[in-house]
Amino acid sequence: MRTSTVESQLLRTHIPAVRRLRACSQLPDVPVIVLSATRGLPKGLRTRWTSLQAQIAATTVRGEHVVVPDAAH
Repeated sequence: MRTSTVESQLLRTHIPAVRRLRACSQLPDVPVIVLSATRGLPKGLRTRWTSLQAQIAATTVRGEHVVVPDAAH
């Protein structure tokens, strides 16, 4: 639980930098599959992570986001 809290704080702290980097760069034109778990984090954090992972897949031409049932980190 402590690790998840610290990771969440770290993510929030660096969101502006990550957004700036994403705005000025692109992933190469290669197939990208982003896998998301469904277990292993508190529900709110899991929802945020899954949303971020879906956004990563959506930024690529050949990106795909797959939610893996009953998977954990």
